[in-house]
Amino acid sequence: MIPTDIHHHVDSLNQPQILEHWEILSSEEQSKLAAQVQGIEFELLQKFHDSLSREKRGVDDTAPLKKYLSAGSEENRKAGQELIAGGKVGCIIMAGGMGTRLNFHGPKGMYPITISQKKSLFQLFSERILAAGNLYGRDLPVAIMTSSRNDDQTQQFFKEHQNFGLSSDQLDFYAQGDLPFLNQDGNLFLDGPGHIAEGPDGNGELLHHFYRSGVWEKWKEQGVEYINIVLIDNPLADPFDPELIGTHHLEGCDILVKGTKREDPKEKLGVLVRIKDKVHVVEYSEMAPEDMEATLPNGDLKFPCGNLSLFAVKMDFVEKISSLDLPLHKAFKALPYLDREGKRVRPEGPNGWKFEKFIFDIFPHGDVEVILYPRHDCFAPLKNKVGKDSPETVQKALQDFDRRAFYEVTGVNAPDRAFELDPQFYYPTEALCQKWLGRSLPDDAYIAP
Repeated sequence: MIPTDIHHHVDSLNQPQILEHWEILSSEEQSKLAAQVQGIEFELLQKFHDSLSREKRGVDDTAPLKKYLSAGSEENRKAGQELIAGGKVGCIIMAGGMGTRLNFHGPKGMYPITISQKKSLFQLFSERILAAGNLYGRDLPVAIMTSSRNDDQTQQFFKEHQNFGLSSDQLDFYAQGDLPFLNQDGNLFLDGPGHIAEGPDGNGELLHHFYRSGVWEKWKEQGVEYINIVLIDNPLADPFDPELIGTHHLEGCDILVKGTKREDPKEKLGVLVRIKDKVHVVEYSEMAPEDMEATLPNGDLKFPCGNLSLFAVKMDFVEKISSLDLPLHKAFKALPYLDREGKRVRPEGPNGWKFEKFIFDIFPHGDVEVILYPRHDCFAPLKNKVGKDSPETVQKALQDFDRRAFYEVTGVNAPDRAFELDPQFYYPTEALCQKWLGRSLPDDAYIAP
């Protein structure tokens, strides 16, 4: 028997199909489904339908971003180093994704990526944070945003590896939420007899969940003023980038966005633009093709700035936008569903709508500046099993990065062979620099400090 309140709520949503298997569910499964049902409001479905009717932006309201900063300021770098050393900076790592496209069963952060040691992304970032902490003489705070799909597994992975050396006081976890999917007809559907199909609500809720989790308050009490935000699947991302933080501080803006010059007009990279004199990001899937590929007379792309999903945000700004309701973005995806016989089907092609909120939609609500970095210094996304943005291309980018890092410390070019640097070379102390100055690369596959 369906409880009256659940029955009435489903009627108000006009979605009776989500209860069609109620009678065969166990009491535990019924409780979980009831909780899902109660979490879905009519207003949310209306927002979904409004999003489905929204057209792609055209050039009429979108202008190229012409004013931006460029990386390479030693003054800004030193300012950032002082802030990090003073305990004014924390890092959030977005790690809610799974390794599905990599054919990897588990959180993407557990994927083994380094050349010699096969360190996971989680281990690599943890060791970078430890190395930065060693350089600046303090434990640096880090929060990892997981999702409902991988939170337990992620935290267990860290526990099994003793947090990769990070202290329990400096490391926090919090999870993002979920949003239901819609089928082609705009209705909710099941992907199991007692489960409404849903997925993570996107990185747009990153700061909202951070604020509500209690970690924001903890960091505020510790004196943190700036947050460096990175993605777990970009192993070149610097979790404590002194130039980014120093520039953010000296510019006095709410948000500093790290971007890069666009290279390929068809590249699946969000585009930094201006709309009504405010910095925005237009996702590649939402920008009209004629704008994505538009060029100037000299052949340069009309919209030159690509978004790397790397940001620095003021703690006070996080509080300011903590109750902000961000717009929804849609994507037509292949989504598992329950067929009429009650069997779970994995479709070969797109069959339903996934909705997310994107963090760049907070930009119009604050003072935003953009700084462009060379992409080889900070961007090597891991997305696909083969081809572009695959383990092969990421490992090549890591190898090239290690060659540059070794030269910067030693002044000696590394030979043309595979090797892996310990992340302490990325944040070299004075003692490490003195030890390695003028030294050639050892024959080892892994170069320890």
